[in-house]
Amino acid sequence: MGSLERYFKGLITDPQGFQAFLRVTDFFQKICPRY
Repeated sequence: MGSLERYFKGLITDPQGFQAFLRVTDFFQKICPRY
């Protein structure tokens, strides 16, 4: 989970990474509406 924490911290300083994160989150919400 350490790498995941680093990824989330990177979102704060990486706008492009944040956009990718939003796309992945939307993807998961389509698969698992409860997520």
